[in-house]
Amino acid sequence: MFSDVTRRPSRRRRLLWTVALAAAALLAVTLGSLGERTRTSSVALEDLRDETVRLERDAGTFQDLLLRMPAVERSEFEGVIADLQGSLSEVETFLADLPADLSYSGQAVVARLAVDVWKGGLEAFRTQVLLAADDPFAVTAADGIVDALLDLRAGDRLYAEFVTAMGDPELPQPVSPFPDVRFLPAGFPILTAATSYAENAKDPESPLQLRAELALGQITTEPEWLLDADENLVVIATDTLTVDVVVENRGNIPAEPQTVFLDLFSGGEVVDTRSLEVDALGPGEKTVASFIDLPVQPGGAYAVSVRVGVIDPEKQTDDNARLVEFRINTETESTTTTPHVDDGDGG
Repeated sequence: MFSDVTRRPSRRRRLLWTVALAAAALLAVTLGSLGERTRTSSVALEDLRDETVRLERDAGTFQDLLLRMPAVERSEFEGVIADLQGSLSEVETFLADLPADLSYSGQAVVARLAVDVWKGGLEAFRTQVLLAADDPFAVTAADGIVDALLDLRAGDRLYAEFVTAMGDPELPQPVSPFPDVRFLPAGFPILTAATSYAENAKDPESPLQLRAELALGQITTEPEWLLDADENLVVIATDTLTVDVVVENRGNIPAEPQTVFLDLFSGGEVVDTRSLEVDALGPGEKTVASFIDLPVQPGGAYAVSVRVGVIDPEKQTDDNARLVEFRINTETESTTTTPHVDDGDGG
């Protein structure tokens, strides 16, 4: 596991702690000026507390992500951080909307500072990790990740000061305890972890790397093709066939519009050739290309070849093409069959 190393704080971080100390001093002044506004302040702070409960949940998810970084997909990485940024923005909004005459204004200053430091550290962490993944020659990424994690730790400590101040038994009207929100696990080894994150992200096999992968998914027909007792594909007697092809973006970057090609063979000869363009697909999106009214004859044996274009810089191309053989039953033929969907894995 990781081990930690002491690191000299940056000028920006020393400034933050100076502001924090000033805010802490303000707390003491505020405690002496509480009056009739206490009830209104308590209601507002109870609403703020509800938002910090949601923040605690998303921060816990982020901690789990930190411990699984080598196996985290890019989409999950960005999704977890986006959720956490959204929760921080909600808390920030509540803090901004607190009454101007809030009797707990000193505590609110510390909470705002914690949120500001968290937001900066979180965005820097996302930027630096993805920099390492997208540019293997980015030598500053590891240091950038260290600074980002140090900011997150600073935010944790500022928030802890806020929680402590809100739990002061001498407050005129106590508020329900605020949750213990931490972005970093206790004792988290920042320097060693940052080095590991940068090295893992630069690995060509890292799931954080930009990955282009367009693929053919399920292929179905109308009338539906079925498996006979010998596990051969058959279609009931018909003179036209529709073939539906699912095209999927299995990568983590958008895929531009591509052309899907279909060739229908019988007896070694090309019976029909078609092509359809599919729209651009975002990561995880899919669409269906429908090739309608393909000419077939009862009793005939056929093969359908389907392929979709390769997108740059796609490395996995085995799933860009498919060949499926089948036959059409005669008008009088009846066979025992079971439904079948061709998904490319033999199932």
